[in-house]
Amino acid sequence: ATPARAIAAMNKITIALLHGYTVGTGLLMSLACDIRIAAEGARLGVSEVRLGFMAGSGGTQRLPRLVGIPKALEICLSGELYDAAECYRIGLVNQLVPYDQLIPAGEKMAASFLKGAPLALRYIKEAIYKGSEMTLEQGLRYESDLQSMVMQTEDAKEGPRAFVEKRSADWKGR
Repeated sequence: ATPARAIAAMNKITIALLHGYTVGTGLLMSLACDIRIAAEGARLGVSEVRLGFMAGSGGTQRLPRLVGIPKALEICLSGELYDAAECYRIGLVNQLVPYDQLIPAGEKMAASFLKGAPLALRYIKEAIYKGSEMTLEQGLRYESDLQSMVMQTEDAKEGPRAFVEKRSADWKGR
């Protein structure tokens, strides 16, 4: 498997922090991540066409799913670099922050995810990705099946108990 496939296949949530020139393979690896946070002033692009080849590592497949076909075609066919602010505007990156806040922003987002139950996080990610490749009706059934599994976990009992007791949940991941 390619590195991008290995990243995309992880059942953990992945966050890419982007700064400077995030071009070619660097951008393609970030597309395999679940979340992308860019520093102001970063420049992103898929420049392979200018070297005589095409983007691989899922670039022609993941990019249109994030920004739509017309914008993905523009980005891949032109080889141009795009400012991080434009990438935020079109949905390529989730957040845009000052450079000195890039790592803290990533840590803050990761910390917010870690407040959730591990199995619930895993199956939410799975439901969104796999469901997006199904019809709505199939996706709804798949979501319901995963939800039924999650509701049988120890963590699904711990969450409401912690809420009632006004304390942080002690997730076990089972």
